[in-house]
Amino acid sequence: MIKYCEINNFFSIGDEQIVDFSLNNRKDFAANPVIGFAGSNASGKTNVLRAFAFLRFFISESFLGLKPDSNIPSEPFFTQPGKDTSFFVIFAIDGRDYGYKLEFFGAAVSLEELSLYEDDNTGQMQPIFVRKKNEIDRGSLVTPIPIQDLRDNSSYISYAKQFNSQELIKKIATYFENFSVNILMHGIKPIGYSWQSTLKLLEFEERRTQALKILKYADVAIQDIKVIKHTQKELESMELEAYTEAFYHNIDGRILPFLGAERMSAGTLQMLAVLPSILYALEKGTVVIWDEIEIKLHQNLVAYLIGLFQNPSQNPKQGQLIFSFHNTVFMDILTPEQLWFAEKNERGRTEIFCAAQFQDLKDLHRHSLEKLYRVGRFGAKPSAL
Repeated sequence: MIKYCEINNFFSIGDEQIVDFSLNNRKDFAANPVIGFAGSNASGKTNVLRAFAFLRFFISESFLGLKPDSNIPSEPFFTQPGKDTSFFVIFAIDGRDYGYKLEFFGAAVSLEELSLYEDDNTGQMQPIFVRKKNEIDRGSLVTPIPIQDLRDNSSYISYAKQFNSQELIKKIATYFENFSVNILMHGIKPIGYSWQSTLKLLEFEERRTQALKILKYADVAIQDIKVIKHTQKELESMELEAYTEAFYHNIDGRILPFLGAERMSAGTLQMLAVLPSILYALEKGTVVIWDEIEIKLHQNLVAYLIGLFQNPSQNPKQGQLIFSFHNTVFMDILTPEQLWFAEKNERGRTEIFCAAQFQDLKDLHRHSLEKLYRVGRFGAKPSAL
């Protein structure tokens, strides 16, 4: 789970901003399993999520994913083109906390560090590696590897994971690689439906059972789903995809198949598109980063999905959902520590703050966060910032 993140000089985030996932931490989770970002259009909430999407790519994929002469895919704040961009993130894997620090400019990393927190109470950190430009100092937790092929524009982790000896590095890389995101560096990446999505849902019986239960919230008539694989003869004689979905509905007391996704509503198809990543995160304890979570989905469906992550029995591996939203009804299913805001200040810089930081509001947990937001109590910058 992600527990803490600092972001500096990244798109509309000109000054260092902090997202603390461990505020008022619940005992049943290592950090808050759900964090929602609200704010007006162009406030910068997408850029906060884009920061996590960037870290996913850079940490796990930059060595193979970037051309040797390309810039690191990031943009500094408009008036700070000559300043480094930096991140610091604390995350937990298998009950152990790690810290990752990154600083870069243009096409070159100037600083990259990975450490293990030895003790949560003291905050002592054991360095795993420290990279300053092209020099690497390794701790005792990793073995040396040749670094002559390490490029300035890629992470050491994405490079070192190519070596079989780097088991710890591979674990860190895999953790970030398994993030599910719907954000590109310059916009939302639509999560479109395909028959492959349905196949993933039917891959395991337990996943199939849970998927059908959730889908009945989207389309109460759905009783079952199957994917029909066509023979080579059928493919040659008819213009067909390799597979056809069969959606079984309760019609006048009979269970009848509707063939083809085009027979389903946009909301049902969107649920089918997003469910594989949601259920995978709950099964494996991975992170889902979702900009504008309510696109094509009814608010009750979104609330149900959020509830899955909030429930320890449904989320035993401690998966995490980080999302932005516009529908204020979701505020009342979040705790103050889980509700965050993005807002542009008078200098056009995004500032991030949490509902729990409004210390002047007594018994905040007993109030409707949506009502407080609507009357403007969260519209101004908290005094703590």
